[in-house]
Order: sequence, then C-alpha cells, then structure tokens
Amino acid sequence: MIWRESTPFPRTTTTSRGPGRGSDRHPVKLPDTSMVTVKLIFSRDRGAIFGAQIAGGKGVGETINILAPAVQKRLTASELYTLQIATHPLPTASPIGYQILQASEDALAKLRA
Repeated sequence: MIWRESTPFPRTTTTSRGPGRGSDRHPVKLPDTSMVTVKLIFSRDRGAIFGAQIAGGKGVGETINILAPAVQKRLTASELYTLQIATHPLPTASPIGYQILQASEDALAKLRA
C-alpha cells in the first residue's frame, strides 16, 4: 500500500507527525547532506510500532535498517526512544537530532495524552 496523508488509520493507532526531521550527516555543512523525515505509526493500546515512513536522500538506508527490525519485533515507542544507536560524523545523522528519537519522543507524548 502506498501511504497517503488522507489514508485513515483505525482509532487504535497513533501517528508520530512531530519533529522527526533532520540532516542525514553531521556536521550539516558536509557535501551531499540531505534532510530526512521519519513518520512512525504505533498502536495506542501498548505503543508498539507497526509502520514507518522515511523520506530523504542517500542516508535513509541507515534509518530503514534500524526501523525494519523494530517493526518486525514490535518495539514500543519507549523501547525505540531508549534504543542505543551508534553514529559516525561523516555517514550518519547527528545523535542529538536523530530523527527516530525525535519521532519516538513525539509518539510517546501522544500516547501518554
């Protein structure tokens, strides 16, 4: 299925639409740096992830490789937010502005509301 903003999700889900956005490399001034946006979809009952959408440049492969097993294992928003992720200055996003952590934090706030 192709995701479209108008596609409704059941009331039992929450979508992180918060600040899951940042550059795919740090420092940002490196050549070929792109913006990456991450949207995460969680169940409302236990907060388990069951979908993700990632848009960006060449660096999205790293993000996909983290989120694919997270979806497969149904990690919760809390588990994803506290997941230990290694980064490297040239090929990866900054750990301070990591898009998965930002989107997970946004989802946690929505799930607790």
